[in-house]
Amino acid sequence: MIGFILGHDNKDPPTFTFGEAQFMLTAEDVNGFTPLLTVVYHNNLVSFLKIFKVLRANKNGIEAYTKTGSNVLHICCENKNSYMIRLLGKILQQTTFKHMLDERNQNGNTPADMTIKNRNKEILNQLYVLQNNDGKKSIIGQLHAAVMIENNLETVKYLLKKQILETKAYETLRDDNSANINGEI
Repeated sequence: MIGFILGHDNKDPPTFTFGEAQFMLTAEDVNGFTPLLTVVYHNNLVSFLKIFKVLRANKNGIEAYTKTGSNVLHICCENKNSYMIRLLGKILQQTTFKHMLDERNQNGNTPADMTIKNRNKEILNQLYVLQNNDGKKSIIGQLHAAVMIENNLETVKYLLKKQILETKAYETLRDDNSANINGEI
């Protein structure tokens, strides 16, 4: 069905109204996989980009979960697909779906937990950027997970370095702003 929806049957892709396409993007198979979750799971970038175009206009198909409780970010982290996370981040930053970053699947893992276990600094950094509203809280949680779950010193060093750089940037900005207010500059 997904191949038909996305036009992979060596024929001209069928034309659908926007509403029909949106409905098909929210349809699930027996395991709870929507077309979005399926193409992310199989790392099918061409199909992902086609679905992504529809999702940018109407975000209803993003919040889908498999039978094991995994969302699209869990699957991207499991498959170590940083490009898809970067594209999804553009949608997530404009919506109220940031709670997906904190959700746990049946194994009790958040997307960040899975990334720490896979020791993927690039994806961890992208998840951090998505969580920029409460970055310090999330960094503390990720540090705790890196120490407690995996005893992963490389990830701990990376997170501490990122936290130190962010703190220095904040302090510099704060000092510059206070100097402007006091008329020192």
